[in-house]
Amino acid sequence: MQVLMTVDDFLCNDDFIRYTLDCEPDQGGRWAQYLNASPAIRDAFLKATDILLHLDECSSLTKEQVMQLKRRITRSLRISV
Repeated sequence: MQVLMTVDDFLCNDDFIRYTLDCEPDQGGRWAQYLNASPAIRDAFLKATDILLHLDECSSLTKEQVMQLKRRITRSLRISV
């Protein structure tokens, strides 16, 4: 598995996106290691999760970034389904 350390790393990872949006809920054990890896990685994981679950309310991203991320998520999920 690719090492993910930043919010951007998580938001660019199809597996993380699928897991977060409950398309692959059985992958919980795989991601649990990230919550315990280090405080910085844990913070990035949780922030990326929050962004994905609250895209329309996200103040951390510009409207253009939100739209790009939504398009990317749609493409990622379409490919995997």
